[in-house]
Amino acid sequence: MLCLCLPGGLVAQSKSTKAMLAEIEGKWQLDNSGNVTISKVIEMPGISKDELYNRALSYFTYNYHKGDAVIQIDDKGQGLIIGKGIYPDVYSGLSKIFSTYHIVRVDVKEERVRVLITMTAYRVEDDGVVEFLFGISSSPCEWPMTSRYPFTKEDEAKNAMAQLFYKSFQCATNTVDMIEKSLKEGNTGNDLDDW
Repeated sequence: MLCLCLPGGLVAQSKSTKAMLAEIEGKWQLDNSGNVTISKVIEMPGISKDELYNRALSYFTYNYHKGDAVIQIDDKGQGLIIGKGIYPDVYSGLSKIFSTYHIVRVDVKEERVRVLITMTAYRVEDDGVVEFLFGISSSPCEWPMTSRYPFTKEDEAKNAMAQLFYKSFQCATNTVDMIEKSLKEGNTGNDLDDW
């Protein structure tokens, strides 16, 4: 699918963009499929595999509009939950609205959980301005994350793509933090045993 890109003079990379990328350097890696992945192992002393699994599973229910539609694999015996989702409206620029597709993998063992967030592609939609002005739309389409800056050095929109990558990374990090909080504190914040 054709994606119309209007760079609008965003050729050079700004100093603040370089600082953003430096801030997250070394905090992510490319997996075997070339997707951006962050991971964290969360130690949960004294908590059984079954209890951790149930807490992780309930994270999806409380944090996704349709938790059952997000979950792709639900294997309690293996201690494995995999869900697919999208971080909506991560960044707006270049007459586009960018969202980020991601996969959440949770591996559960006795007293520990490993969380992997894999970001695969950007969903690109017109913000309506181009269609309004010129009567054309190329929306929506997808760009593999690693097809744009900072993975390719030649990109007419380095600043915008760097900001999109940084904000997507922040979304993934927030997801890991939310899963950890759900594992430790529950999902509603008001889980009361005495009711």
